[in-house]
Amino acid sequence: MAKETTELPCTVQPAELMIEILLRVESDNPLQLRCVCKLWKSLLVDPQFMENHILRPTTNICDLLNKTLEHYHTFKL
Repeated sequence: MAKETTELPCTVQPAELMIEILLRVESDNPLQLRCVCKLWKSLLVDPQFMENHILRPTTNICDLLNKTLEHYHTFKL
C-alpha cells in the first residue's frame, strides 16, 4: 500500500511566483510575514527582496481592474 504524502502550500509554489506575490503584499513591515513558513522567511530576509519591495511601485488592484475593464469595453464589438 502506497503511503500518500501531502505537501504544505508553501512548498507547492515555485520560489519565483512566491517572490512576485510577496512583493505585491502591502505591508509597512514585510518582515512580519516571515513567521508564516520557512520558505517565506528565507525569501523575506534576502536583502535583494527588501530592496525590490521598497522600489516596487504600489498599484491598487481596483485601479488595475478598472483599467482592464475600460480597455476591454473599448475593443468590444
